[in-house]
Order: sequence, then structure tokens, then C-alpha cells
Amino acid sequence: MRVFVNAVALRDAGGRSVALNFLRAVGAAGTDHSYYVVAPPGRGYESVAQDNVLIDILPKRAGDVLARPLVDRVWLPRLVDKVRPDVVFSMGNLPVPTTAVPQLVLFHWPYAIYPESPAWRRMDRRSRWLRKLRLRAFVRGLRYATAFAAQTRTAKRRLGDIYAVSNVCVVPNAVSITPIAARLDNVVKRQSPDERLLLCLSRYYPHKNIEALVEVARIVRHRGEPFRFIITIDESQHKAAGELLRRVAREGLGGIIRNIGQVSMETVPSLYRSVDGMILPTLLESFSGTYVEAMHYGVPVFTSDLDFARDVCGGAAFYFDPLDPDSIHRALVTAFHDASLIDRAVAEGKRAVARMPDWNAVAAAYVRALTRVAGGLPVDD
Repeated sequence: MRVFVNAVALRDAGGRSVALNFLRAVGAAGTDHSYYVVAPPGRGYESVAQDNVLIDILPKRAGDVLARPLVDRVWLPRLVDKVRPDVVFSMGNLPVPTTAVPQLVLFHWPYAIYPESPAWRRMDRRSRWLRKLRLRAFVRGLRYATAFAAQTRTAKRRLGDIYAVSNVCVVPNAVSITPIAARLDNVVKRQSPDERLLLCLSRYYPHKNIEALVEVARIVRHRGEPFRFIITIDESQHKAAGELLRRVAREGLGGIIRNIGQVSMETVPSLYRSVDGMILPTLLESFSGTYVEAMHYGVPVFTSDLDFARDVCGGAAFYFDPLDPDSIHRALVTAFHDASLIDRAVAEGKRAVARMPDWNAVAAAYVRALTRVAGGLPVDD
């Protein structure tokens, strides 16, 4: 089977990680299948080339925002016609606009399936406009998709409810866990023995709702409680990131909300060893690897009581209303008042991680779906 892999849009964060891990796995498998991969420049795709994985890097200017419509609507269909694959695997949510070849689309863009999310109201006008354009492109492209692969059953259900998409398989994501480092020193130092450190390990994005921690910090300060929040943002990530940091300083909350800036992957194991819990008041996710990391390292998860979080975490998390600071505060107080609740959640997290597939299993599931699509068979599980 000859597979055309459209990875043009997978430049950063989780999407890029999924594409690279998939390509490494199928390259190492040494199967009879071959993969022609179109990828963005400067994102490390050259490193996964194998005898059965050919990497075609886009010209640098083709990645510009203004050039993308031409790439998506003209250049990619022409390249598919030239390569003549048995199946197309579009890994960036949007299918190649062609009906000449059957096509599997990997879906992981939560904005398309959460039209009701308050995250839409949190973004600036330009960001909302760009996402609306992308949403129009997604809806317009549905007719070119033979089948979809979603990362969770929640995403599959929402695709069906909103867009009447029926041919969808679920391929759970795998998360690459950084091996425990040899160093045993704590990345975050406690300022007193009774502190309870909650890690919010995330870049700044409006939908992550990190601002909610400011409201919780006010409650903590008023009550004289030992909860402390460790955030990992940088002003360069978003204009609102700087505004958030200035607000923390202006309100004198720097002792409760401590920003340690961006952290390297090598630091993550030591960082988790340094804290008492992970907190993520997010409004919107597809599949957050942060949940799995926390469960892997035996750290209790505190997160939003929304379907995407419950799908991944199940009984391994303490849930709250991300728009209600009192709800967030109550979740923390309840958990840390009873150590048995935390022990139970941590144990459930360990069991959940043990059930998750590795990248070889995930890649094999995608290959099975691609084989069925190429053969004209449904992938719906």
C-alpha cells in the first residue's frame, strides 16, 4: 500500500509530535507499505526519513499564511495526482480536496466540535476571525473525507452529532513520557513545609484559562491557606501572557502564583517530583498529554469538569467548574483534606496509563484504518 501523508499543517505542539511519532513507528516497522510525506520546513521531519518513508519538505514561503490556500487547494491535489497513492492520510484535520483517492483524516482540532465553548469569547478579534475561516474550510472539506480517525470517543460522538459524520474510528493517542532523569533535586523549592504546590504545566493560550488561578489565589490569600500555583508561561507566547504576569505582580500575588517560565522536556520528571498536584482549568482540549504525564508520575490531577477531561482522566482526577473560582478552590480543599481521596485518584491514574497504547500500537491502528479505507471498507468501530 502506498500512502500519501499530508502533514503540511503539523508545525507545532501536539500535532507535530503525533506525526513524527507515527512516521518513526511505521519507518521502523519495515512493512511493505510506503509513505510519501509532505511536511513543513524546519520542524525536524527530515530526521524520520527511512527507506519506506520519503519526506518532501515544503518550500519555506509555501508555509506563509497567505500561501496556504494555494498549497491546500491547488498544489496538494496536483501532487496527489502525481504520486498516485492508494490512500491519503491527512493528519492535520483538513483533507486534501480531491476525490480521486480515498482519504483518512486525523481529527484533533477541538474548536470544530465545541461551538458552545467560552473559549471562543476569550480570543481576540483576529484569532476568532482566523479560526472561523479555518472552521469554514473544515466544513467545506468534509465531502473529501472518506473516513475520520478521532483520538477519543467524545470527539467521535461530537463529530457525529454536529456534522453527521458516521465513518469514524477511535485511535487513542499515545504520549511520549520522558524517562526519569538521574538528578533528584527539586526544580521548585518549597518556602515552607506545609505548602501544597499545584503545577499548571502549559504554554499560554487563551483557552487554557490560566487567569482563573488569579481568582483562586485571592481566595487562598484571604483564608491564609498553603496552596501555591506554579505556572510555566512566557511573555513571548501571547500578548495576554504579559498582561497576566503584570496582574499577578500588581495584586501582590507573586508568592501564591509563581512563574518559572518555559521548562525543557528533560526537566519535566523532576518538576513533577517537586509538586503535590497538577492543575489545568482549561476550557477546550482534544487530547491533553499533560493529563497523562501527571498520572504517569503519580501526581493527582485537578481539572475542568468537561467531557474531554473526563474521557481521558476518568476517576483519576478531581473536577471543578473552570469558570467558578469557588468551585476550583473547593476541589483543592476537598482533596487535600482527605489523603485517601488523593491516593485513590493516583492509583486510578496509574491503572489508566498502564492501559494506554504505545506508539507502535497507535501506528499499527492507523495503518489498519488506512488499509480499510484503501480497500473501500468502513473504519467505524
